[in-house]
Amino acid sequence: MTQRFAVIGTPISHSLSPVIHNAIFRHEGRDAYMEAIDPGTPEELARLLEVWRGDEQNHSYAVTAPYKPLIAGLEGKRSEAVRILGVANTLTRDDENGSWKIDNTDVAGFTHAVQKLLSPLTYRTFVVFGTGATARTIIYALIKEGAATIQVVGRRKEKAQECVSIFRDTGQTDIITSIAPLGKRFDCAINATTLGLSAQDALVFPLAWFEEYVTNVFDVVYRPVGTTRLVNACRQRDIPALDGRHMLYAQAIEQAKIWGATTSEEELFDIVRIACEEGKR
Repeated sequence: MTQRFAVIGTPISHSLSPVIHNAIFRHEGRDAYMEAIDPGTPEELARLLEVWRGDEQNHSYAVTAPYKPLIAGLEGKRSEAVRILGVANTLTRDDENGSWKIDNTDVAGFTHAVQKLLSPLTYRTFVVFGTGATARTIIYALIKEGAATIQVVGRRKEKAQECVSIFRDTGQTDIITSIAPLGKRFDCAINATTLGLSAQDALVFPLAWFEEYVTNVFDVVYRPVGTTRLVNACRQRDIPALDGRHMLYAQAIEQAKIWGATTSEEELFDIVRIACEEGKR
């Protein structure tokens, strides 16, 4: 029986998830495929999920904006990250009882990606631009890795404080909120905003600040061709920088492993990278 997978979002036509997962299915010889589904509204998605939950052929789902909070609120077995963050991107049908297993692989995806720039992350200092769900996911990942300091920068101080309010027990990690970075050196600056999706977008902060105060830059945004303006500008100034493409690959590989992939992680990265570069489905 063919297993049906889907990536769910509004809009969804830009998603690389079908490219990634169908390449993995082909490599492993699985009778499975992934399609992209735009339900249009939360109400329609809720209706579809009820239908899919009772259908053994409909197996699992990758979830993107704006439905990650909705998925996190479903009844089922939630991972620790989902319980704390209130957002999920991976929904797996539990064949034993027809309920859901709910995960957030963005945490592992970010950790894997940023370690390409900086490893280990323990005792390091970070500044995170952004106060939304992506920023919270990154803060959670950095706390889990034992970061020394995380400064969260938002356009409004109250939004930054709201962003970090869920992190009550941070262990050794010191969390600071502000509307501008402190005048000190950070091991890594992270853009967790959507700035950069367009080539004309402004930088999250004047480039002179990056030159003076950061050692590495990670941009969660990625572009279909080339890289982001922020990453290009940093590299021109010999600041090591990566965009979000590796995070995308890493979180999808975590999903694939949850869904039964047995190929080694190193080989999966090669499969995914080649598939995305060639645009195969």
